[in-house]
Amino acid sequence: MKIAYSVAGEGLGHAARMVCLAPRLAQTHEVELFCPATVRDYVLERLPGRTLRDVPHFSFIKKGDRVLFFATLATAVRRLPAFVREVFRLAELLKAESFDAVISDFDPYLAWAGRLAGLRVVQINHPGVVMRNLSFNPLSWPAVLAAFLLEGPWNRRILCSFYGGDVGPLLRPELLSQPRRDSGSWVCHLKPEYHDVVVPALEKAGLVPYELYPRKGGDFDAALASARGVISSAGHQIISEALVLGKPILVLPQSGQYEQILNARRLERSGRGWRATRKNLESRLRGFRFWAETLDKNSPYHDDTETAVTLLLAHLGEAPIRLKTSSAQSVAKTLARSS
Repeated sequence: MKIAYSVAGEGLGHAARMVCLAPRLAQTHEVELFCPATVRDYVLERLPGRTLRDVPHFSFIKKGDRVLFFATLATAVRRLPAFVREVFRLAELLKAESFDAVISDFDPYLAWAGRLAGLRVVQINHPGVVMRNLSFNPLSWPAVLAAFLLEGPWNRRILCSFYGGDVGPLLRPELLSQPRRDSGSWVCHLKPEYHDVVVPALEKAGLVPYELYPRKGGDFDAALASARGVISSAGHQIISEALVLGKPILVLPQSGQYEQILNARRLERSGRGWRATRKNLESRLRGFRFWAETLDKNSPYHDDTETAVTLLLAHLGEAPIRLKTSSAQSVAKTLARSS
């Protein structure tokens, strides 16, 4: 079976799942990878020698560290004609090169192209979990809408999450192979714009020594596996890695980003981590420092890559859904009207 596998380009969690899954899928199938430019280097560094095909991506509009969902939606609407043209191009490519199925990790371009080409589309991602967590919190409403739109169409979907997912966390093999120990150093994985707030708070709260990531030339996998504890954003992938490795973690969810807010709440509910805001960061770090010493390092979480691969292969092995000519034409007309 020839599979086209694409990922979203916002953050690195989608690309990290590709790095976990693509080599396993390639053992039994022909797999072509489609990556946005934003994650291309990340994937190539971890899957050297692979040929990557380009695919565009939608990105969030932000003000500081706050996600502006309605501005993001407005920008997406303006880009709709270009989106439609790219979907048609990709659909022709899928048909011309005789692809049999599509795997999409929160990428609507290849998902829609696969549907237009009459192929089976399997969606595997984490952000879709917000649709299982719609609440009275107004932030959840645009998040659910965004997740629905950005997933695109699918025949089967697998949600990866340390809470409420079909499968649990997926970790990269090179991270899992690192020796786990406590070097006494704290690992801070945050964007540089956080450093002016976080670094003074770390020092005042006594979380020293510490290592700042991402940084050029740094070995983040080794640092994480040997960390005393982790301070990071509330992205699902970094939380999952800390949980599986048994590392205490304190997270700062991105303002206005409901998925991260939900991740942080579920992390705290798990009893394996804390959450904080910029305003209460120093005081929370002080408490986190002492709590981290008491955490049982034998984590109940584990890498669930095997389960994810099994589910993917099962879904891909189902009979291909070939659209009738009239149905394919209907999809094409719907996309054309959008332009």
